[in-house]
Amino acid sequence: MQLIQDPPADGPTNMQRDLDLLETLGDEPLLRFYQWSGNWASYGYFQSEADAIAHFPNADLHFVKRPTGGGIVDHREDLTYTLLIPKSHKLAQGQRADSYYQIHQAAQRALTACGLRSQLLEKEEGEGPACFVHPVPGDLIDATTRKKLAGAAQRRTRHGLLHQGSILLPGLIDSPFSSSFYQHLQEALAEG
Repeated sequence: MQLIQDPPADGPTNMQRDLDLLETLGDEPLLRFYQWSGNWASYGYFQSEADAIAHFPNADLHFVKRPTGGGIVDHREDLTYTLLIPKSHKLAQGQRADSYYQIHQAAQRALTACGLRSQLLEKEEGEGPACFVHPVPGDLIDATTRKKLAGAAQRRTRHGLLHQGSILLPGLIDSPFSSSFYQHLQEALAEG
């Protein structure tokens, strides 16, 4: 599995980078970690910017549309990653729910290796347009507080599977935790 760690960039640059990588994806999965330059929130492909702004009416945020679905994500305190899977790979050929669960099982193993207990959510909880207040099956929740820790959205194209994920970890973004998590996630995904 190839690994890319990109420097912080603005929202449009980050989203375009994912699309460019998907269009040029070879035969090997690619895992990209990235950060945001400035205060950004992203919203799913089927949402409007007006809805995203309405959800954060007084926040000092810029907004960008993701090429994947899902809810509104505030990226000021998350670890953001993209997993790109070639069309020939079994994860790209199966059902969306199956690939979502398998990728989040790897994220769960990585969080466990970093000392955070989490569990895969089995049924939908909460409601609303914000990703982290509306967990869906396959999302990761904190095993103690039951708050959502990780969510993602996917898109399939003729090139393969684009999985854009977010791990909400307030206070841990610029700590040694993030590099440890990156390493453990790469290992867990490579294990399958």
